[in-house]
Amino acid sequence: SCMSAAKYNVTKAKIKSAVDGLNFATSLEIPIFYGWKKVAGISASKDQEYLALISALSEDTRKNVPYSKIESTVVVRNKCTHYTESTLIKELEDLGIGRPSTFASLVDTIQDRGYVKCMDVDGETKKCEEFRLMCDQNRVDIIVTDKTFGQEKNKLVIQPVGILCLEFLVKHFQDLFDYEYTKTMEEHLDLIATRGASWNDPCRKCYNEISEFIKRIPEKEKPAYPIDDNHEILVLQYGPVIKCRDSASFISIRKDIILDLEKAKSGQYKLEDLVAIPNENLGLYNGTPVLLKTGKYGPYVECGEFKQSLKDFDVPLNKIVLDDVVHFLGVPEKDPDSKRAPPAPKNRR
Repeated sequence: SCMSAAKYNVTKAKIKSAVDGLNFATSLEIPIFYGWKKVAGISASKDQEYLALISALSEDTRKNVPYSKIESTVVVRNKCTHYTESTLIKELEDLGIGRPSTFASLVDTIQDRGYVKCMDVDGETKKCEEFRLMCDQNRVDIIVTDKTFGQEKNKLVIQPVGILCLEFLVKHFQDLFDYEYTKTMEEHLDLIATRGASWNDPCRKCYNEISEFIKRIPEKEKPAYPIDDNHEILVLQYGPVIKCRDSASFISIRKDIILDLEKAKSGQYKLEDLVAIPNENLGLYNGTPVLLKTGKYGPYVECGEFKQSLKDFDVPLNKIVLDDVVHFLGVPEKDPDSKRAPPAPKNRR
């Protein structure tokens, strides 16, 4: 970034506990220069609160300071976060990989090829117990609350194609993808551009190295991850798909699913978890649209207010038609006012 870094004065505060040698501790950061945070519009309300606290503590540090309220809250520190486009460029710059003229194309290329995707990251919600001690109360209150950790916006998230490429390249071309190798290559290119060094030698050396690595790679098919006896997951150039073994045809995977390769490798996926529904509207039943949907608990059919799970139905979702599910509907055709669902027939194969 071209903007200046923010600068802080850090003050450490401690509160004695009932156990000798143990203290409650925190660090209070007061900005003396906002730098890039000024443009980002980051609120300073908490900073002002800390400033008032430090002023009170600084008046006479030798006396006891009465508390008004002590709170213990659940936070996650030192968590691993995904890169943004700007932080990725900063990391490349620190590693000596790429140059200002190539940073933008590097970031664009990994997205265009589907290796990573700029997207929001859903956090994980946990039930937490927090504690509060008020000055005028002789008890500790326990507050149970749901908190979401790890939520991120507009981050570069690696995709299945990117993971497979990474695993393949590190396995067979590890020396070429070492940070130092790439940094050295950049320096050779700089010498060619600025001092007129010969380009033949670096190109010949790189070509020979790649050729040697390629010779060692055994010929093998693309990795496939079985779902059942007739279906398997393949990761192709434009993302993962489901291959039907008996017909050599392909089925699209739902766009709202981020494929977990570890789950795929261990066979934890079911066909109904992954398959995209090509035609959600199956037709009309008693004048009401019959919709085929997938939800949190798998596929289901919906007709008006009635819903029936198809989790154990053996017909593939991409081949289901209205006649397949009419017996599952909760309203018999001869008695549309009845609310009682008829017994479901045996699954047909």
